Amino acid sequence: MSEKKQVRVQIDKELADKTEKVLNTVGISTTTAVNIFYRKVASTGKIPFDIDSKKRK
Repeated sequence: MSEKKQVRVQIDKELADKTEKVLNTVGISTTTAVNIFYRKVASTGKIPFDIDSKKRK
């Protein structure tokens, strides 16, 4: 088994609540979702979706 590293983030409560609702609907935990994201970034060397570089309002 590989060594684990804890990652802590602060995120807007409303955003977290909405996201957790979606994740619960598809049956995955926040930890699993973050692991999926990290694995995709590591395997492709890029963010797995477009990021709008325009300043957000």
